[in-house]
Amino acid sequence: MTGAILAHEMMHAWFRLRGIRTGQLELKVEEGMCQVIGRKWLEWLEAQDRKTSSAITEHAQFQRNLIETYKYVVDMHSSYEYGHGFREAKWAVEKYKLHRTIDHILTYRKLPE
Repeated sequence: MTGAILAHEMMHAWFRLRGIRTGQLELKVEEGMCQVIGRKWLEWLEAQDRKTSSAITEHAQFQRNLIETYKYVVDMHSSYEYGHGFREAKWAVEKYKLHRTIDHILTYRKLPE
């Protein structure tokens, strides 16, 4: 799950590299988008496991359960910034795709509607 946390934090760094300073985005927009990126990393990890591993070892099952649990925690987070922000960002990404959603955030400093 360290990878999901790193992906989340790297999205913060990417925003800074693109000239968006801390406080220029509503917190729920920035944290929500970072949560989306972290969750996408979990989905990628899950897909890699399905492609490369048919292991039914205790460790492999533990990792699969951990991925599912972490995805659930992200999905159901109750805070305004991380939870509500994630759900709004996820909706935008599902509707407009990731690249267009990020471009919209960079241009307008908010999620597309």
